[in-house]
Amino acid sequence: MRYLLLMILLLISTESRAEYFLNLEKAELDHARIDSRTRDPYVPEYTKKWKDAAAIKFRIGLFRGKVYWNNNVHGETVDTGVFQTAGWQWEMGIRITKQVSLFRDHHSRHRLEDRPEKRFKGGSQFPVEDRYGIRFILIRETLGGSIW
Repeated sequence: MRYLLLMILLLISTESRAEYFLNLEKAELDHARIDSRTRDPYVPEYTKKWKDAAAIKFRIGLFRGKVYWNNNVHGETVDTGVFQTAGWQWEMGIRITKQVSLFRDHHSRHRLEDRPEKRFKGGSQFPVEDRYGIRFILIRETLGGSIW
């Protein structure tokens, strides 16, 4: 992946080429209060109250949008103001036609603590979910949009 990005950056020498090869299509910063009566099943029980959530979301288009890479880097704090979790959700895809895309999706979530639990596959303290698939676009985005 590192080499692919390096090759793309080397090919970019003019502004018109930059738009063709690599385009930051969207960037957002979210802040939200967490409803302390609910919790994500990925996150183990915590004795104090969940407080805030923050996320940086951005979408990169490559080759005039034929290839896309959506990113969501997120974290949650507890009532002490300390970040307790952090995660990265991304989707990379290729648009075959206006209505069909192939994609790969990844979501990992990390507990930020001194002695993490080793309760997931391979002794990890965080869950990881990866998917591959095909998407059929029935209606294009209008108002509101998707999580990306």
